[in-house]
Amino acid sequence: LADGRFITGESKVKESSSEIKELFIDPPDVKASPTAIKAIANADLIVIGPGSLYTSILPVLMVPGIVEAIAESKGIKYYICNV
Repeated sequence: LADGRFITGESKVKESSSEIKELFIDPPDVKASPTAIKAIANADLIVIGPGSLYTSILPVLMVPGIVEAIAESKGIKYYICNV
């Protein structure tokens, strides 16, 4: 966080009043499921969101292989932001 603290867990992030400075994946060697990569590759439509950008959406996109699979997919991509 901007105040120098490290916290773990979505609920604790939401309870904090400090700004998020950096995101980490724990465990750092997490791997995307081959089933998920295949589903993304074969999707006709990929919908991302809605959800908390820092605690729901970005952590998923930080998993190695997910962004690449989305980019390479021929499916239509939509991002739905929170209103």
